[in-house]
Formats: sequence, structure tokens, C-alpha cells
Amino acid sequence: TLADVGIIPGGDMTPEAALTKLSYTLSKSKLSWEEKRQMLSENLRGEMTVVPTRAKISLRDSKFIRVIAKSLSISSKEELEAVRDALIPPLACAAAKLGDVGALRAIAEMGGNLSCGDYDGRTPLHIAASEGHLPLVEYLLTSGATVYARDRYGSTPLMNAIKFRCIEVIKLLRETGAHLSSQDLENIGTILCSLAAKGDVDGLYAWYLAGADLEQTGYDGRSPLQVAEATGHQEVLDFFRQNQ
Repeated sequence: TLADVGIIPGGDMTPEAALTKLSYTLSKSKLSWEEKRQMLSENLRGEMTVVPTRAKISLRDSKFIRVIAKSLSISSKEELEAVRDALIPPLACAAAKLGDVGALRAIAEMGGNLSCGDYDGRTPLHIAASEGHLPLVEYLLTSGATVYARDRYGSTPLMNAIKFRCIEVIKLLRETGAHLSSQDLENIGTILCSLAAKGDVDGLYAWYLAGADLEQTGYDGRSPLQVAEATGHQEVLDFFRQNQ
């Protein structure tokens, strides 16, 4: 994270060496800023014995898991598999959060289950749907990830996509067989009326694409359209006219 915002890693340099190196590098007026940054991050005169790298940890060929296993003094195949199974869910979900298809491919190649859930029962598909990472959602679906998984809160990837208004993800999930259950549609009339009252067209559209019946009534017996008429949200009224 620090590297992403421009911090140059200094390895094991002392503060005195870092200051001297900075002064020396900045004095090179003919060098570009990028060349100076490169010099600062490299060992020039023995001031750094540990050269930092920005390379991402590789998951290919179980290298990452093996490093962890070695640090924990694990040697047996059974223990190694136990470590792998424990680490894969959070690693896969972290990759999904970042939209890193390559990392997920590496996890799959090492035998990881891409439908596994983290401590909250959220699968990589839940995360990718929430973030709107369409290419990653496509990869997970073609890799066998299930659209029916529910996390500890009872939410499916489709419900997550609705919540965060990820329209293209909703369309893809629906094409793959995802649908709203009676559990998902509990109090749907009140939810839709609330969105109509707020003028939240995106929210209404997300529910519409997911297959919700926009004529469901709320707790007071009014439909979302009637609520929109009462509150005067023209964009919502236009939306209902277009999607009658």
C-alpha cells in the first residue's frame, strides 16, 4: 500500500545512509525522476544488504503454501494440505477483492476450491459480485463457482450485486441461473417502496433486473409506483413507465 502511494522502500538502510543516498541521487540533474527512484530502491554501494521488491507473492506451484509450511515446520502431506485448506479461503477472497484473476487461477492450479467460503461464509464470487469485477465473475462461473452459496447473513452473490448496484454482474448471474428466493424477497414490497421514496432509480433497476416484481406493495398497501407519484420523483416515474 505504501509503495502504491509513492513510498520508496529502503530495505535495511540506516537513516544516515538513506539521507546520504537521497542527497547523492537528487544531485544527479541529468537523470529523470523515475531513474532517481530506481537508484534509491537499488543497492549502490553496499548500503542495502536486503533489497526490497514489489513483486507479488506467487501462489503458483504451491510455493507460497510451502514457504508457510516450512516456517511452521510442517513436512507431512496431510499437514501441508491442512495448511493449504486453511489459507485458501482468505487468499481467494482477497484476490477477488482486488479483481486479480491471475491469483485465482494460481489457487485453482494448486488444487484450491474456488467455491470455498471465508470465516463469514463469503465465497470469492460473493466478493467479486460486490465489487463489480465482471471479468473475475465470469472466470469464477466458468470455473464452477456456485451462484447459490449463502454467507452467514443469508446473502447470495446476486443479493450482493443488487446491494452494490453492479448491473452487469446482475445480468451475468441471472443468465447463469441465479434467482431470488422467497427468503430474498421477504419484505421486498417495503424495500422497493423505500427506494421509490428516496428516488433511488439505480436500486429499483437492480432489483428489476434480478427478477423482483415491482408491483409488490409495502407495509401500507401502496406500490412503489404509488409512492413515487406521492413523492414526485420524476426519474422514478419515468423508470416505471419505461419498464411497465
